[in-house]
Amino acid sequence: MGGGGKVHSVSDMIIPAAVSSIEIHEMFKRIEMEDAAFKEIKEAANREADERERLEEAVKTAAKLEVKMPSLLQLEEGAMVRVNSGPFTNHTGVVEKINHEEETVSLITLLTFSLSH
Repeated sequence: MGGGGKVHSVSDMIIPAAVSSIEIHEMFKRIEMEDAAFKEIKEAANREADERERLEEAVKTAAKLEVKMPSLLQLEEGAMVRVNSGPFTNHTGVVEKINHEEETVSLITLLTFSLSH
């Protein structure tokens, strides 16, 4: 035999025992119960992961609103504003339209020119 082990007698060998149909039925029933318990644990873990993902998205959305919305809420159409970033930085404009859903503001920019003498 491989592995260096020798069987000296029939009593050293593992001899399978007969299993009754009742014992087989009980084994399958136990396996089904374990599978059902595992499925419940897996579904609970998936629900927790989905809830965690939903909460993370809600936090991200709230953070975006905190950063963007206060400035939009303070604006009114017709208000005079100075552009802080982008190609029209430091130009002055009048708020034409505020879109709170898209968090955008449409401006009519007032370009100022200086004439050098």
